Amino acid sequence: MTGRVQVDRVRAAHSFATFVSTALALLLVCFETAHAKPPADFTITLLSDGLTTGGLFRRPFDVVSADLDHDGDPDLLINWHHIEPLELFENREGQFIHLNPVGNDSTGLYDNAGIENLFVDPSAMSNLITASGKPGLYIWHDLTRTAFWRMCLYDPRLEFTGTRLDIETTLPITGRVGFGENTEIEHGAAGDDGRHASIAFETPSPRHDLGLRVRRNATELYLELTSTDGAAAPPIFVGSGLSAIPPDTAALSIWKPDPHGIAWVNVRDDPRPEIFIAEGGLGGELAPPARPRADRFYIGSATGPSHYTKVTTGMVPASYGRGRRVEWVDANSDGQLEVSISGEGTPTKILGGGESGAPMIDIAEEIGINGLVAPVQAWGDFNDDGRADLFYLSTDAIDVQRALPTGGFERIDGKEIGLAAPPVPRAASVIQPSALHFTDYDNDGDLDLWLVAHGRSGTNRLYRREPDRYTDVTTASGIATEGTDAIVFLDSDNDGDLDVVSLGKATRLWRNQGGGVFEVEPLAADVTPNQLRAATVADFDGDGRLDIFGVGQARYLLQNQTADNNRWLDVELSDGDVPAIGAVATAVYSDGSKQAQRLGSAASSAFSQTAEPLHFGIAEGIEVTELQIRWPRDGSLTSLRAPGAGRRVRMDRRDTSASH
Repeated sequence: MTGRVQVDRVRAAHSFATFVSTALALLLVCFETAHAKPPADFTITLLSDGLTTGGLFRRPFDVVSADLDHDGDPDLLINWHHIEPLELFENREGQFIHLNPVGNDSTGLYDNAGIENLFVDPSAMSNLITASGKPGLYIWHDLTRTAFWRMCLYDPRLEFTGTRLDIETTLPITGRVGFGENTEIEHGAAGDDGRHASIAFETPSPRHDLGLRVRRNATELYLELTSTDGAAAPPIFVGSGLSAIPPDTAALSIWKPDPHGIAWVNVRDDPRPEIFIAEGGLGGELAPPARPRADRFYIGSATGPSHYTKVTTGMVPASYGRGRRVEWVDANSDGQLEVSISGEGTPTKILGGGESGAPMIDIAEEIGINGLVAPVQAWGDFNDDGRADLFYLSTDAIDVQRALPTGGFERIDGKEIGLAAPPVPRAASVIQPSALHFTDYDNDGDLDLWLVAHGRSGTNRLYRREPDRYTDVTTASGIATEGTDAIVFLDSDNDGDLDVVSLGKATRLWRNQGGGVFEVEPLAADVTPNQLRAATVADFDGDGRLDIFGVGQARYLLQNQTADNNRWLDVELSDGDVPAIGAVATAVYSDGSKQAQRLGSAASSAFSQTAEPLHFGIAEGIEVTELQIRWPRDGSLTSLRAPGAGRRVRMDRRDTSASH
């Protein structure tokens, strides 16, 4: 009997264990079901007006958002590289108004100061010239940016016979049209590099039509106009607006643009956030003896609803740099913002000064960052001391130029602090899409580091911040390791966990399940691969949920309609009259988690920067118990207890009180 009793007891124990295991499994399923995150829901709207390239494959360089007119609605600036002009859209309560369509541009965002539209159909331009009736030299470019520069000497009264036109181009001239019996051309007259042409208009004619094709899209046309018989040179008109060049102008420089990174940030307390655009270097072919080019800087103007004025006084120094990422930062902790510009094969520039229109000066050598060639870079704070440190992708790691308390910088080998990044084959494109981003993916209050779209396969790596070092958690986090052109960050459901949108070969949402583990969800039913190549995130419709504006073959607004009972808190950080770029805001939640965001990094893209208010999600049943701010330069701290929800908190370094 004893054996029978023991067997029965074992069976009873086994049955009880099975019962407990089953019950726990059912409870776990019920718990997960009750706490499962609702699926993200985005409604997609196509904005298709104003596209001029027809079936040409369109790959935008970038898109960035900022509050153009200080009305609380984030507006848009789209960079189509050298395929299309910049596009500026004003957000009017969720409706986007194109402010600079061709032929009706009042924004002042002209490629060349004072010239509204350089690109015109030849027949349309011919009609404009005839209709104007004004004798002179007319200059424009074909609509297709790989086509011809055009010139027409309109001389109905035959008064410009003896006029001489000397032309210099950045790269060799590859074709010409219209050079007939009424003109004489000395191709290469000023050298044998194929960049020069001298044209003498010796035979009287009421009209001389000429065209020159130059290698590559984004080049300069430099002209000198003289009269060999001592008479006045003809006046000059440029573009479809027939922009009149001042009559005493003997030489004229006109550029086809090559815009790369953009910083759309109010750094001067102007009526509009300034726009700084890094120009490319023609695939590395911009070099002496061709003239250097200057990056573009537009200052907000109060003369219209959305006007800008391009700085043309030599404020921005010219160089042969191949600009990539643009970022405002207090690089030397002096309380003034400088603009940092990385270069592809050319050294990093850090431009300081520029107050009251004075020239900006490259201070990179002065502050100890001299000769650093690293197109993939981002400013952060390695040791939380408030001083800006420069992270950059080297051959096999993400290295750091750490700011020293006594001034200057010291290099830290990334491999020694856990930031190894094994070399991968370069992407085929001249423009490498790789980027560095600082985000708090695991809600521990530390800014972690992402390496995105690295090399030909679009490799991604995620490094978790630890005290004084990083740990590679790419595999553990569940993110896709390849196939990305770019990523943007948002809290898609305002639950306090940071989600990720991956763009490129597979557009998808990496949903943060909590604790820094991601699972893939569809982004929107109507989004297919390759439709989105660049994107920006903001609350475009003012409902408290973060939306996505994406650009690819067209423009797409993905409005966030995710159903939940979560809330939000926006945080605006300033240092007097300008954004406190580099300040880190940390939301401390009632469940013990923390989320950190850095102003100037949180909503920035691979190449461009914005400094819009930081957006924190607040899950149902959770409160933000404290908002902590670590200010740049000295790392000083400010805190705000119980900031609430559904509001925008404004905090200034010089005034620790908060408002909304």
